[in-house]
Formats: sequence, C-alpha cells, structure tokens
Amino acid sequence: MSEGEGHSMRDWCRLSLVLLLLCLCYFGKYFCTSDMYIAQASFTENMSLSAPQLSSMFALGYFASMFGKVTAGALCDAVGGRFVILLAAAGYAGSTFLLSLVPSGSES
Repeated sequence: MSEGEGHSMRDWCRLSLVLLLLCLCYFGKYFCTSDMYIAQASFTENMSLSAPQLSSMFALGYFASMFGKVTAGALCDAVGGRFVILLAAAGYAGSTFLLSLVPSGSES
C-alpha cells in the first residue's frame, strides 16, 4: 500500500465517521421532536400552555429551522463550515441564556 492509498483510506474513515455522527444527531433531533408530540398533553398542562400557543411554538421552531438551514448552507459556501459551526454554537448558547431569563409564570 502506497502512502497515497493510506491517506485516502484514512480520509474515507474520517468521512464515514462524520456522516455516522451527523446521522445520529439527526435521528436524536427527530426523536426529540416526535417525543414532544407524544408528551403534548402533559407538557401543555405542566407549562400552562393552550393548544394554539403550543402550535405556534412548533410552527415558529420549524420556520426557524428551515430558515437556519438555508442560511447556514449559503454561509458555509461563502465563509467556510468552521466559522458557521462556531456562529451556530454561539447563537444557541446566547438564545438559551436569554430564554433562561424568561419568568416561569405562576408558582403553584
């Protein structure tokens, strides 16, 4: 086996690992989304949400997801994937922090 072949085999293994991890992440996201529909009744009761409020949350989440995928794809082509991943991580952390500041509502 020449050095060039070893290099391509290593690259193929890395690519396969990345694709496997991406598939696992997507399946996890899909499972969590599907799980929300199953737990909808309990969730609305515990969080004091009405059905229209929960529907709006899901619709807004899907819209943001579609917008984010299109934007991230174009941004990856323009400036590179590493920057976009760091930007997405910062956006996720920032939005999680801001949502943690929202009051929880009435205490029982």
